[in-house]
Amino acid sequence: MNTEGIHRKQRIESVPAESPGHASQRGSVSRGRSTDVTGEIARFVSGARFEDLDTGTVEHLKRLVLDGVANAVGGLHTAASRIQQGLISDLGSERVARVLGSGERASLLTATYVNAACANALDFDDTYKTFLHPGATAIAPALAVAEKLSAHGRDVLAAVAVGYEVPIRVAEAALPSPERRGQVWGFAPWQTLGSASATANLLRLDTETTRHALGAAAFNAPVPSIRKEGLEPEDRPLSWMKNNYGWAAMGGVLGTLLAQEGVRSSRTVLDGERGFWVMAGSDRCDVELLTAGLGNEFRLRSTQVKPYASCRWTHSALDCVRQLRYDGNLPALADIERVEVHTFQELAANFTNAAPKDIVDAQFSLPYLLALELAGRSPARGLVEADLTDPAIHDVAGRIAVHHNEIMDESFHSGHMPSRIVCRLRTGESVETAVSDPVWGSPTDPFTDDDLMAKCIALLEPTWGRAATTKLIDGILYLDQISDLATILPG
Repeated sequence: MNTEGIHRKQRIESVPAESPGHASQRGSVSRGRSTDVTGEIARFVSGARFEDLDTGTVEHLKRLVLDGVANAVGGLHTAASRIQQGLISDLGSERVARVLGSGERASLLTATYVNAACANALDFDDTYKTFLHPGATAIAPALAVAEKLSAHGRDVLAAVAVGYEVPIRVAEAALPSPERRGQVWGFAPWQTLGSASATANLLRLDTETTRHALGAAAFNAPVPSIRKEGLEPEDRPLSWMKNNYGWAAMGGVLGTLLAQEGVRSSRTVLDGERGFWVMAGSDRCDVELLTAGLGNEFRLRSTQVKPYASCRWTHSALDCVRQLRYDGNLPALADIERVEVHTFQELAANFTNAAPKDIVDAQFSLPYLLALELAGRSPARGLVEADLTDPAIHDVAGRIAVHHNEIMDESFHSGHMPSRIVCRLRTGESVETAVSDPVWGSPTDPFTDDDLMAKCIALLEPTWGRAATTKLIDGILYLDQISDLATILPG
């Protein structure tokens, strides 16, 4: 396996993630310098090319694509993904794109839906700050459309870039207030625009047609569903639909195809007091964040590959245990009487289930995840169904309590994920540590090239074997040199 392409540069560090700024008014849009936001976004999407990407962004995109493909392959093995593939497999008669986890040829819409849903099935896929999984809805449609078109790898990378950048900017600009987030919140509506952007870019749609593609995609977006996803204890176990990224990705592609055929939609879906920000459930929008530096700076560089197969909000607590182990301060499991987790309200209120029902439920169960980490079965290896009924893991999870620290709430609403862990020992002593944000995967403790390779091989090889896995990984690492995407895909 040739890893030169991923090792040949210094590690790509993330752009510092600053907290999004908003007007203090609720239910209002802060008008930036642009009076035609939809037009600016459409021009960016239709005009973006590989040559516009600097070397660092290209290398970061390759890492994200490799991670996204590996997650889509591994995710097909979950029960929820198999059911969704079975039901949607007959959507469309053409057979032009592959389901990445099986190699089965399917219609463009089917392959997009299944691959996007699978990408998030393990909750091992990339994240942007605290509120986005942009790869799920950028990579799946880009690969499906590119396979149908026999597109060059450079064109794929440009499409994936806009597929990340557009929803990141829309999500930051329209991040709801903490009060609104407690009522309604969802990532998939914003990410539908990422799918449309990637598709429109690959299809070389002009600016006017891209306006209509964004409008049609916005009309196809799923409702913001996090508050009924099953996070709240009374709604557990968690919904297998999760953020409904399959529908979001497919809706973006369908909206773009409709626009290509001449279907008229909104030309100004991102603009004004009744724009997409309020349609997607937010109570505020800072237009300046949508367009500042558009085309010159890529916020996607702050998107991080996940080291653990669990909700990103749990990673700080897991990193506390990892840090204690790394420093040589983690007590023996038998010596721990109880573990206290002090964290922000969202985590303390909704992630406390110690006995998850299935793998999806486990991704959002902090005592269970910490029990795995303490027992040496880190979620970094993925989640295993056999652990769900293991009495030893249940014993450890039963010793873990999660407490709300109100001081940490403000930090969370500013885009951070603080946690503090206290291990109370049977001797009466205690050890503790705290982190303000996930550590593993940050510039101070990067998710290295070797870490990424190990993760992707573990996800890919059980399905595709060593030879096909090697070909796929090498192809993605040198994607800018691949003349036809289809030649590197297995199956």
